[in-house]
Amino acid sequence: MKKRLCFFMGCFLLFVGGQCLLTERVFLTSQFTHALAIRQDPTISRKTWWYEAIYGEPARIPEKEVKIPEVAGYLTMTIASICFMHGFVIKK
Repeated sequence: MKKRLCFFMGCFLLFVGGQCLLTERVFLTSQFTHALAIRQDPTISRKTWWYEAIYGEPARIPEKEVKIPEVAGYLTMTIASICFMHGFVIKK
């Protein structure tokens, strides 16, 4: 069971690391940006409610662009290769 789990996690993290290396940036929609803002600061929902109550229209939330650092891809690939090789070496 442990061998299969290590092998699966190694394969999965290899795909995620490859995706991180091939992707330069991620664009977040306004709804997702709003959800992240509420999670970080709960008073945002009150502020947007006040804005909507005063102006009669929902608050404009800009789309956000997040750059993925190259180090994240290489770090994920390193951890994945350790898990992958551990899946081969470990005894059942």
